[in-house]
Amino acid sequence: MERITRRTFIQSSIAVAATLVGTNSAQAANTYKLGKVAKFKPGSLLIVTVPGRSQKVSVLSTAKGYFAFSTACAHQGSPLRVEGKKLVCDNHGAQFNAKSGKPTAGPTSNSLTKFKTSVKKGYLYITL
Repeated sequence: MERITRRTFIQSSIAVAATLVGTNSAQAANTYKLGKVAKFKPGSLLIVTVPGRSQKVSVLSTAKGYFAFSTACAHQGSPLRVEGKKLVCDNHGAQFNAKSGKPTAGPTSNSLTKFKTSVKKGYLYITL
């Protein structure tokens, strides 16, 4: 019987863990229909609830496409609201660019989580 060294055991454990994490990440992504494209008028910034979930996302509609981000502040997770073309946190004053998700003011240097969008047969979809 071959003896397993501590190094071999650790390397094998890391390989198994990496495989499991990769599998879970791939399975975690789901696509949801947000609604008809007509609902998202060019130039509009809306906060919508993802169907079948309690999660809210922001959707900015532009001539170049749709930009979707988390509506949980990157500072401490507080809810964001729309103010003009930016997302604002009332708790600590953080503000975010609705097209890039990058902070423009406030106590954080972290960007918002970005989500992939797609259009199929006149409907807007988001992948979380």
